[in-house]
Amino acid sequence: MKGLTDIPGILVGHASDYDGLTGCTVILCEAGAVAGGDIRGSATGTEEWDVLNPMHVTPQIHGVVFSGGSAFGLESASGVRRFLEHKGVGFKFGPAVVPIVVGAILFDLGFSKPGVRPTREMAEAAAAAASEKTVQEGAVGAIPAGQSVVDGGDINEHGSEIACRTAAAAVALIVDR
Repeated sequence: MKGLTDIPGILVGHASDYDGLTGCTVILCEAGAVAGGDIRGSATGTEEWDVLNPMHVTPQIHGVVFSGGSAFGLESASGVRRFLEHKGVGFKFGPAVVPIVVGAILFDLGFSKPGVRPTREMAEAAAAAASEKTVQEGAVGAIPAGQSVVDGGDINEHGSEIACRTAAAAVALIVDR
């Protein structure tokens, strides 16, 4: 299994700053995809999350970006949006094309280098690197410090292909009692 890229049309790319211990992971679906999401935790951060609502005017998204950098990482979604706009990918509205890109951040400020955060340019590079190859796992992209990511995919009883990516920025304290 290649992960998310088992589904035709899904591309995944990463950009990692191993010195700064941060980065971003980009998932592209240039033909558009119906998406949903669930965010949990006490310090969440998202961008354009409302477009996942089935009542939203745009029926599909064109990209997802997971970034480190806590709230500062939300800037990365604009890099994916810019990349897709230059390719003419997005929601058509008159003469405009608006790429619909959803973003979510992971809290990495406790161990990343101070002041180093994912940028618009970093996400644009991750989008440019996106491919159908087997999804790289481990300390890469939005998770360079070894946090947790799980990919999965399946075909439901209606023949629809389903892919998911789960990312967790778990924090633990080990206490010797």
